[in-house]
Amino acid sequence: MNYNIQSLRAFAAIAVMLFHAIPFYERAGGSLGFVRPMLANGYAGVDLFFVLSGFIIAKSFGTRIQDFTAVKRFLEKRAYRIFVGYWPLLLLVTLFYLELMPHRLEQVSGIKSFFLLSNRIPDLVIGQSWSLSHELFFYFAFGLLTLIDRVISNMIVVVYGAAIVVANVTDPNVAKGFFLNPHFLELFAGMFLGKSSMTRFGRVELLLLVPAAALLLVLWGALVTPAPLTRAVVLGGAAFALVASADVLRNAGINRVSIMSRLGDSSYSLYLVHYFLLEVFAAYLLPADALKPYLPQFFWVWVVLIVMAAHIFHFAIEKPLYDTVCASRGLRTLRAELSPREAER
Repeated sequence: MNYNIQSLRAFAAIAVMLFHAIPFYERAGGSLGFVRPMLANGYAGVDLFFVLSGFIIAKSFGTRIQDFTAVKRFLEKRAYRIFVGYWPLLLLVTLFYLELMPHRLEQVSGIKSFFLLSNRIPDLVIGQSWSLSHELFFYFAFGLLTLIDRVISNMIVVVYGAAIVVANVTDPNVAKGFFLNPHFLELFAGMFLGKSSMTRFGRVELLLLVPAAALLLVLWGALVTPAPLTRAVVLGGAAFALVASADVLRNAGINRVSIMSRLGDSSYSLYLVHYFLLEVFAAYLLPADALKPYLPQFFWVWVVLIVMAAHIFHFAIEKPLYDTVCASRGLRTLRAELSPREAER
């Protein structure tokens, strides 16, 4: 288990949650002051998630040419990983909106929400699930690429990546679509990193990676609503350096269990459930007169409770369901999936 990678997963989910928490906290009467610009860039947690996803998939599936059976099982398992935790929350959130905010369901597409067929937030019941459509396409493409020679598959990815860059430089509006979205560059960057061996990297390389990550993170903080391609380059570059640093540290023997690494187990649940629970706060607690003098302070207690609730959901519902489905299909469990093969290090 790479606990450093797990910690980055937790960091990414918490960053997205804090980004979404800003308007709710301010509605509660709180003021973030100089911290606000930092939290306002928490959307970059999605960019980190994409690089991490590409990295983990490449590490866990390996670099050898696969047969159709292996690819089929890989795609089946990734589908379970996405949908088994997503569908129970989709039902819960839909019922919540039907009861308190029926207008939120007027524009959404039931089919697109259920099968994650859109990267447009207005189409989806759970808005932040837009990123999962990119993940699913990446899994499908990655599985197909493992059926052919590695050199050829890498060339296909490079050509596709170049097409994305050229298209976005020529017309930035193409980023609003799906297949030329720059986020795929982050997924591919993570994939190439996962296919590379970091064991030959030593202290010198680490001393270069850490400042590179810090510099890119500073640039991230200075960006205001960056263009999608700029975002992919700067934020994706920062994420790439962070993930590379985490892998180098692991190979150097710095790889310990921590609170953050444990929260990394439930990062997917936190990513999906946090906005719904923020809206629960707005619906039931903001109007409470007894809480008004203490709302700003209580809000941060609520944020901690969201993290705890996501952790409980993961271990009580998401993981048991996933492990049960995988066991019934003869597939590896979630714990095995998060432990990249030592042979591929």
